[in-house]
Amino acid sequence: VNHAYGNWRSVYLCTRAIQGRLNDLCMLVTMAAKRSATYGAVEGVTGYDARLDINLDNNSVSEKDSHFDAKKLVSDVTRYLRMSHVFFWAATPTCSDGFGDVHHTEGGIVGDDMPEDFDTAKFGPMLLSMDGLNMLVKYGQLTDNERNALVATGLPPSQYPYVLLEWAGLRCIDGMEHGELRGGQGMEQNLLRYFTQLRAEYFSIGDFAAGRMPMAYVQFMEVLVDTLIILAPLALYVKMGTFNIISTALLTLFFKGLLELSKSFLDPFGRE
Repeated sequence: VNHAYGNWRSVYLCTRAIQGRLNDLCMLVTMAAKRSATYGAVEGVTGYDARLDINLDNNSVSEKDSHFDAKKLVSDVTRYLRMSHVFFWAATPTCSDGFGDVHHTEGGIVGDDMPEDFDTAKFGPMLLSMDGLNMLVKYGQLTDNERNALVATGLPPSQYPYVLLEWAGLRCIDGMEHGELRGGQGMEQNLLRYFTQLRAEYFSIGDFAAGRMPMAYVQFMEVLVDTLIILAPLALYVKMGTFNIISTALLTLFFKGLLELSKSFLDPFGRE
């Protein structure tokens, strides 16, 4: 039980670490995004600089400055990170459909696109299919070019999270080169470190599932507990008589309960 609980806790901390790295990246990108110094082109209360820097010498806009938009950079990076997270859990076998029942029974964010007899347990694989990608384009989570680029990579859908993660990193590097992100080398180093840490946490989920415990040991414990439960009535009858019924029931409840508890710890996503 202790070993199984240790595996469950490791998976739990890893999922929290994934959330933490995503929050760290979003916070750094938001803080580093270029603000308007004169507030001449402020978007809402954020102060993101979305103006075009015009070359006063020839009264023209250079190619480098023509797409200077800190607000769009923040929107692109956060969207890439969000979709990377969604694709990761869609590709990870779990017992959850990723949404509450209300989203399926009453429409919700998937609207009327889902058939009434759709198995919500298969939502993840459907999201990674071409129909799922088209739905994401419809709801503005991906663009047509991004969907086509994902398919054109030729990679299996399980690799889509890492493609989106790379796009987010490239967008940040491009933003620093064009001045949409501030902070210099220190900011760039922290961004790249958190991107690599997030990639490592993604891989850790699969590692924990693959190396949780040798299957032979789990089977051995199953046989050991079953043997104990079967032989306990015979061994206790001589000294306990009719009270053997109560004692056997308690032993069965205790040992079988601990065995089932350890199995549930070894299967944190409820797949087995």
